Amino acid sequence: MLRSVLPGGFASPRLTLGHLIVMVIVVYMVGFGIAAALGTRPPRLTPQTPLLRLEDGLSVLLVGDAPARVRAETHTDLLTPEATRALPAHLTPASIGVSVRTAGTVEVVFPMPDPNGIYDVYRWDQRRATWVFVPSTSQPQIAQVRARAHNDPIALFEVGEFPQMLGASTISDELPGAGTLVALNLLLIEDFELGASALPSVQSSTRIMPVLSSQTTAGLLEQRTQAAVSAIEEADLPAVVFDVHGDAEGLHDVVAALDIPTGIRIHSEHVDDSLARAVDYVFVDLPASETGALLMLQQMTGQVERTKVIPVVSAMSSLTWHRSSYALGYEEALSLLGDVTLLPETQPVLRNPEPGEPVGFTLGGSAVDLIHDTSTGELSFTIYAENGEQQVHVMTAGALVERLGTMSEWPTAGIVVAGAFGEDAAPQAAEAVTAFKAGQPISAPPDYQVSWSVSSGGSTVVETTAAVGEPLIWQPEADGAYAVSAELIAGSLVLDKGQQMVEVGGNVVVQVPDFEGVVAGAPDLEGGDQPTPAAVNPNLPPPVVPPSAPGRFELGGQVNHVIYHPAQMKQAGMRWVKFQVAWEDGMSPDVVLPLLAQGEEQNMKVLLSIAGQVKYPDSINFDSYLDFVEGVAYYSPDAIEVWNEGNLAFEWPRGQINGVTYVEEMLAPAYNRIKRVNPNIMVISGALAPTGAFFAEGGCAKDGSGCDDWIYLQQMAQAGAANYMDCVGVHFNAGATSPYATEGHPADPGYQHYSWYFGSMVELYGGTFGRPVCFTELGYLSGDGYGAVPARFNWAGNTRVSDQAQWLAEAARYSRELGTVRMLIVWNVDFVYWGDDPMAGYAIVRPDGSCPACSTLGRVMSGEAYE
Repeated sequence: MLRSVLPGGFASPRLTLGHLIVMVIVVYMVGFGIAAALGTRPPRLTPQTPLLRLEDGLSVLLVGDAPARVRAETHTDLLTPEATRALPAHLTPASIGVSVRTAGTVEVVFPMPDPNGIYDVYRWDQRRATWVFVPSTSQPQIAQVRARAHNDPIALFEVGEFPQMLGASTISDELPGAGTLVALNLLLIEDFELGASALPSVQSSTRIMPVLSSQTTAGLLEQRTQAAVSAIEEADLPAVVFDVHGDAEGLHDVVAALDIPTGIRIHSEHVDDSLARAVDYVFVDLPASETGALLMLQQMTGQVERTKVIPVVSAMSSLTWHRSSYALGYEEALSLLGDVTLLPETQPVLRNPEPGEPVGFTLGGSAVDLIHDTSTGELSFTIYAENGEQQVHVMTAGALVERLGTMSEWPTAGIVVAGAFGEDAAPQAAEAVTAFKAGQPISAPPDYQVSWSVSSGGSTVVETTAAVGEPLIWQPEADGAYAVSAELIAGSLVLDKGQQMVEVGGNVVVQVPDFEGVVAGAPDLEGGDQPTPAAVNPNLPPPVVPPSAPGRFELGGQVNHVIYHPAQMKQAGMRWVKFQVAWEDGMSPDVVLPLLAQGEEQNMKVLLSIAGQVKYPDSINFDSYLDFVEGVAYYSPDAIEVWNEGNLAFEWPRGQINGVTYVEEMLAPAYNRIKRVNPNIMVISGALAPTGAFFAEGGCAKDGSGCDDWIYLQQMAQAGAANYMDCVGVHFNAGATSPYATEGHPADPGYQHYSWYFGSMVELYGGTFGRPVCFTELGYLSGDGYGAVPARFNWAGNTRVSDQAQWLAEAARYSRELGTVRMLIVWNVDFVYWGDDPMAGYAIVRPDGSCPACSTLGRVMSGEAYE
C-alpha cells in the first residue's frame, strides 16, 4: 500500500473517501458547528436580554419583540489590501468589522470614538470588491451609531472632508448674472416643462439639471415606463431631477432606464431607500430653522450615502407655524412687524389722554420676542394670529452666507441655494452666493430703524428715529387731533407703516389690528371678519373657579361601554378610559354608574363624553342637558367632555351652528354647574369635527349644515370660551402619515390642510385658547384583517397595522415632547363594526386578537424607545 512520509518519520495511510468525510465533519465542528455539536446553541436575544456584547465595545441589539438567535463574528483584518484600495478617500476606519448571521432582526451598535465626529457605516462586498453604504442612526448624546446587521462584514468609518459643489435653484426667467454663474457648479431649473421649456446657455463648467415639477412627475408615472422614458429622451436633456411629493411608485423603473444623470428633490427627511440608491443625487429642501436643518441633514445622511445628498438652502425669508415653513418675500416678512398701533398700557381708561400725559405707539402690537443679529442683519420675531404663534425670520445676505457656511460644514455632495435671484429675495442675496464661494465677507448688514412722525394741522410736531422694537413714547403739549405715522427703514428699503389718529382732550380713535389667517386651508381674515377676543363674555356669569388641568400627559382609550381588554390597555400605558354617553331629554344621571364602576374596578380614570342621542336634531333642550350634566357631576367622574362635534348638523340643529351659541348656551353654564358640584372634575370642550368642507363658502355652509372647525374655534374664542374649559377637546381621526409629518397625506393635493396633520391640529386648537389640548379621539384607520376600506376613507387604503402601531406611539411621544397635550384618548380599543363607518379598522385590538399598538405605546409611556 502506498504511503506518504510526513516530517518526523511518521507514515500516513492513503486518504480514502471516508477519511475525507471525517475531516470535513471535524473542520465544521471546529469552525461553525462546534457549539451545536457540544450542545450549546448561538446566543438567543429576547426583549428581556436584548444585547450581545462583542469585543472593542461593539454589541448586537435585538430590534422588535421577536426573539432571535445570532452568530456574530468580528473581523480585525477587514482592511485587506484589496479593501483598502477600494475605500473612498474621505473615510477613515473607526472600528473593527462585524458580520452577523441570524433569522431575526438585529442591529450592530458601534461605540462612537468622538461624539463630535461624523460617522458612516459601510459593508465590504467581497464578491464585487466594493464598499457599500449601510443606513445608520447616529446618537452622539450616548456616543453610539446603530446599523442593521448584515451577513457581510460592516464597519464604522469617520467621515472627512471631500469636494462639495455649489449650486443654485431658480426658474428660467430669474437666471443669475454672469459673475454668479462662474461660481456655480450646478444650476437647477425649476418647473421645467417637457417639450415647452428651453434650457439656458451657460459655461461648460456649470452642469444644468432641469427639475420636473411634482405634477409633471406624477403625470409621467401615470404612463407606462417606456412612454415616460421616451418623453424624457425626446426632450434631449443633459440630466433630469424629479420633484417628489408623497408616493413615487414606478419612478425607480424610469430612473433605471435613463442614460443621463438623475436626481430627486424631496421636502422632508423621508425618502424611498431603493429610489435613493438608483439616482445620482438626492436634493433635500431644508427647514427654515438652523437647528431643524442640521437635524434633517443628520437624518438624511444616515439614510442616503452622503456623496449623493445635496441640501437646498432657501434665500427667502420664512414664516414657521409649528413644523411647517412658508417662504416669504423680504418686504412681506418685514410687513409682518405690523403698522402703527397705540400701546394699550399708555391709553387712559374710559377717557382720552390729556396734555402732558405720555402716549405710546409701536408697530403691529402682535410682534414680540424680537431678535436682531447685528452681525448678519437677520431679524426674527414671533407674531400671534387666531391659530396661535408663528415665528418669522427675515433673511439677509449676511445671514445667507452664514447659513451656507454652517450647512457646508456637514459633509455632503454639495449645497444648492434656492430663490436668491428673484425680486422677492433679500437684497444682495445673489452677491452672497458669490461671496460664500470666494470665502469673502458680504457688505455691511442692514440696520433696521423706525422713523416716527407726529403731525397736527399739517405741521410736524415730532420727528425721531428709534430701533425696531422700541416704542415711541410721546407727551402731547396741547389739545387737538394728531396723526402718528411711521416708516420702517431697512438699508435702502423704506416701507410705509401707516398712521394712527389720536385725540388729545377729545375722542380717541383706537385701531383694531388685523390678523392674517395662516392656517393652511383657511382664508385670510380682514376688517370686520376679525374675532375680537373677550376676557369675560358680558352675556355670561364669570367662571366659579379658574380653569386648570394640572398633571402630566396621560394616555387612554375609548371602549364601547364595556372594558373587555383591560390587560392590553394597561400594557399600552393607558390610565384613562373614555365612555360616550348618548344623552336624551329626561335621562337620569345614574346611567353613568355602571361605567364609573368599571373604571374604578380597573383602577382607571374615567372620561365621560356626553353627547346627544338624536342625530340631525331639530333642537336641543339646553336646560335638560345641563341638569343631566350637573347630576353626573355628583357621581364624580374624572373628566366630562361637553358635547361632541357641534360644528356639524349631524350633532347640532341645522341653521344654529355657531361657536358663540355653543359657549353661551352649553359650555359656560355646564362648566359652572360642574365646578360648583366638584371643582376637581376636568371640563373639556366638545371636540369638533376637523374639516375644510365649507372653505369655499367662507367657513360655514350657506344652508346651515356645518362650519369648518377653524372658524367655529374663532367664534368660541370671541365668546370667551377659554374661561370655561380646563382643556380644549380635539378629534384627529383622518391621519395617514406620521404625526411628525407636515406633508404627504394621500388626500393632500399640496396645500397641507391642517386637519390632515397632527402637529397642525395641536397648534390650531392649543394656540386659539392658550389651554392644554385633550385629544378625546385620536386614531389611525387600517383595513388589515377586514379588507378594503370604504371609498370615502380611501386615503387610509395603504395604512397597515404596523403603521397604526408606529404612528400612535409617535403621537404619544410627540405629545409628551410638546408639553401642551394633557390627554390622548386612542380611538378606539376594540370596536367591531366594519361597514360604511369602519370603526373596527381604528381598533388597536385587531381581528386576530393581537394588539401591536399596545406594545409600541407601552414602550413610549414607560420611557423606552419603541423602534
